[in-house]
Amino acid sequence: MFIHEEAAAYLKPFRWERDPLLLRMEEEAKIEKIPIVLPDTIQLISQLVMMKNARSILEIGTAIGYSTLWLARSAPQGEIISIDQDEKMIERAQKNLEEAGVAHRVTLLHHNASKGLPHPYREKRFDFLFIDAGKDEYETYVNGYLPHLEDGGVIVTDNIFFHGLAFPNHKEDPRNAWIGEKIDRYNHFIFQHPALLTHFLPIGDGIAISIKRS
Repeated sequence: MFIHEEAAAYLKPFRWERDPLLLRMEEEAKIEKIPIVLPDTIQLISQLVMMKNARSILEIGTAIGYSTLWLARSAPQGEIISIDQDEKMIERAQKNLEEAGVAHRVTLLHHNASKGLPHPYREKRFDFLFIDAGKDEYETYVNGYLPHLEDGGVIVTDNIFFHGLAFPNHKEDPRNAWIGEKIDRYNHFIFQHPALLTHFLPIGDGIAISIKRS
């Protein structure tokens, strides 16, 4: 968390209640070190989906389907396509979504998202795009999927701080510094993109909220 520790502690009781399935998924992710969206972050994203009244959502990065489930519940009339190149994660996500009773509205694609939408989804349009996959491919995702986003559509990008490695004064981590540099370049790219209006929020590991200009 990058907000003040006192503020984070104060706000913790105000998190939305999660049902046993979500809590179980959080515990599995913690034990197995599977990256999922942080509670404060997904709560905000869920609210954005509701405010947008999103009907067609594209998610880049499925993992065990934690954020996918939040998206599906936040858009009860919507359809979601979620892409991940880890087949085992896709299988686990499918089981979780079936247990939640939302699998009929979610299409899980075992696919490399950097290659764009596979046939027969290449003509699909979306009003909400959530990016939370390979951090070094963020710019590729925006370039590839922006043409599929409706005017006024929303892009939410997670981990735009990448544990602080995107900060210029962060102590260098030789193993992961290159990802921090990539994220930093992405943040400048999406902020300066002429088709997008972007704002950054220091919630969780940092998120960028972008609106496609008409």
